[in-house]
Amino acid sequence: MELSILSPLILAFVQLFKEAGVPSRFAPVLAVAIGLGLSWAFNQDYLQGVIAGFVASGIWSSVKSTIGR
Repeated sequence: MELSILSPLILAFVQLFKEAGVPSRFAPVLAVAIGLGLSWAFNQDYLQGVIAGFVASGIWSSVKSTIGR
């Protein structure tokens, strides 16, 4: 699975967890953990999962700072 597909999936899962009650401060750690889990599930390199988690959390923080929350 490509990184371009993995990152939006991670963002969606992090948002689901946040709506379920996980505090926002754990979103970056959760994104990396979900990235690792998805890379394991799709038999990808674990480094690709970590990178996808960092990309997803970077996208999240840049959107968050742009909105001004």
